[in-house]
This record gives sequence, C-alpha cells and structure tokens, in this order.
Amino acid sequence: MTTNFARHEQFLRIWKLLEFLETSRRPLSDDELVSHLKESLGLASLSQRTLGRDCEFLASCGYPIERQTLPDGRKQGWQFNRQGNDGNWWMPREPLTLLEMTAFLLSREQMRFAEGTVLWSGVESLWSKIAATLPPSLADQVAVMRGVWHVEGRTQPAYADRPRLLSLLCAAVTACCEIDLHLSATANEADSATSGDAAPTAPSGQLLTRFQPCGLVVRAGGMGLIGFPDGVSTGPPVLISLEHITNAKTRDKVFEPCGETVRELLGRATWPNGTPVD
Repeated sequence: MTTNFARHEQFLRIWKLLEFLETSRRPLSDDELVSHLKESLGLASLSQRTLGRDCEFLASCGYPIERQTLPDGRKQGWQFNRQGNDGNWWMPREPLTLLEMTAFLLSREQMRFAEGTVLWSGVESLWSKIAATLPPSLADQVAVMRGVWHVEGRTQPAYADRPRLLSLLCAAVTACCEIDLHLSATANEADSATSGDAAPTAPSGQLLTRFQPCGLVVRAGGMGLIGFPDGVSTGPPVLISLEHITNAKTRDKVFEPCGETVRELLGRATWPNGTPVD
C-alpha cells in the first residue's frame, strides 16, 4: 500500500490529460493542455516538460497519442489519433483513488454538524454508493487512512430536532420567497454555529416577519441564514444562526433578488442584535 499522495495526484493528472485528448478532434498545444489541467485540478503549477513526460507515458501504455503539427504549421501539439481503429478506441472506466477517498471522508467528518438534516442524509447516501463500489484492496487502504486522520468538530448534532428546517430555508432562498422566523436565545452561545467566536443571540422569542432569505452560510462548523428582515433590502443584511431558529413559515410573497453574492452580503452583515459579523 502506498500513502504517497503525490502518486495519486500524478494519476489524476494523467487521467484528466487522457480524457481531454480523447475528446478533442484536433491537435492541442502544450499551452492549452497545461492550462486545462491546472484549471481542472486546481494545480498551482505544471511545466511543459512534465506534460511531455505524461504524454509519453500514455503512449508507452498503448494509447495512440502522437506529436502532431498545429494548424499554424509552426509548432507541434499532442493528439489522440483514432486512425485505424474506427474511432472507437477503448477507454477504461475511471477508478477512485486513495487520495480522493481520503479527501471525501475528511469532508464528510467536517459535515457532522449537519447530522439529522437532509444535508447529512445526502452525505450518507453518497458515501454508501461510493463504499459499495470500492474494490476490497482499496477499501482496506481507506480503512487504514481513516485511522490516520482525526477531525475535531461538534460532539452533538445541532439541528437533529429540526430535520425539515434546512429544506424549507433552502427552498425559500431558491424561490425568493419571504418567510417568518421565530428566534430563541436558548441556544448555548459557546456552541454558536456561524462564527469562530460566540454569535450574539437574538432577544428571546423574537419574531422576524417578511424576512427575505438570500443564502445559507456554512462557517466554523455550523450553518446560518443570511437575508433582509421586514421585506426591505436597503438596510444591512442579517446573519442568523440556524440554532436560534425555532420555527419558520413561508409566506405567499416573492421578492426580487438583491443582485449580490452571499460572500458580498456576508462582508457587510450584522447579527440580529445589530452587532457586525466578524
């Protein structure tokens, strides 16, 4: 078993290169290939020399990848040559790697704050589908890596007693539908869901009517709802920890989207008591 993640990154890079070459109907320049791989895989850097070695490696594995003259007639690029095989060259199914599985499982652990919600149901459903397809050898390696990594997070789910709240809020955001929110200050501020520090709670029993939800925020191991209260989008947006929402009800009234991204709104948002969000 190898735990050298650089090998896994190399495999992903070579596979993505093969996929891109196979779908192209013309020779691709070194610059095009390097740019595509960096964007697709989030690579900080990739040299043309490394690209050349990857292409030569694929050719050595039997793939019909050749150096071809580019349309400008001066430079050369790489092309997947189908001539002689009727254009139906065999392409193997892309397998999962230990690096991808480790990254997914770490992300899964980071999402444990959502246990009890539909979001967590989606995470577990995806994990079940993935686990069912793992070859025994890879499953054994994944089991070892799960013992190597430990993710600190919430010890208790924060939203298990309101399993449908997230669905309602998400639907209201996408439909631009106003909602009425009942807030409570009974949540433990030390366990606040939306800030590294304790989020100021709303006055106990506060009712926010005609709240215009603009997005859901995940930060510091929890979730929050950001939007504008009282049906007016001219003031500062308000960020509310989902832990403080005891009840929510949609209204039969839609609103025009504010035109700002959630990130932009978060930059000037306040908590329900007017304190600026850090």
